Amino acid sequence: MRHEIGEIIPYGNLPTMQGQIMRNAIEGFKQAMRDAGVQPPTEIIADSVLHRFTVTGDKARSKNGWYIFHADDPAAGAFGCWKRNLSGTWCSKTYQTMTSTEKAAYSVQMEVMKRLREEEREIIHSECRKKSAELWQIAHDVDARHPYVIAKQITPYGAKQLNESLLLPVRDAGGILHGLQFIMPDGTKVFKTGTTVTGCYFSIGKPNWKCQPKIDHL
Repeated sequence: MRHEIGEIIPYGNLPTMQGQIMRNAIEGFKQAMRDAGVQPPTEIIADSVLHRFTVTGDKARSKNGWYIFHADDPAAGAFGCWKRNLSGTWCSKTYQTMTSTEKAAYSVQMEVMKRLREEEREIIHSECRKKSAELWQIAHDVDARHPYVIAKQITPYGAKQLNESLLLPVRDAGGILHGLQFIMPDGTKVFKTGTTVTGCYFSIGKPNWKCQPKIDHL
């Protein structure tokens, strides 16, 4: 039986055997997420729509995790975590055991999941750019007594500070702010979720006629 995209499949309305097959499929999908290092949410909604959720260990309401689950035969899904930069797919059948019809359906499912993932990725990047600009605006000059500054004996050109974290702006060649890197007092470094790293850098200092600025590629 095939279902429309966006249609939520309530277990109570499924025949006993079909309901058990679906429960087994969802448990298999959850286990694949665990094996990849992502603790799945309690409920998996089989509606072929991308859902975001808070990964265990992350801040509440952060919703760095995501998944898509198709209820069709073969049942299939995709999942990942924006913060940890990982993703994976799962299917209730191996490709070799599928019929030609199932292979065609599976290929369509994979294309749909890829499109949804890319659309959501753009949303994540957009949210990151907006939030990073807000944080950069309210951040202040770096305290010369910051533990990391003292430990490394550096002058933090171009950096700012917000609470206990140093902030490094991640920009592209056109100067557009794409995200932030946070440096904790103990030296731990993390990028804000959604920061575009490829093709971006952090520039230290300002160019002059005598020398060029040092460019730290991320």
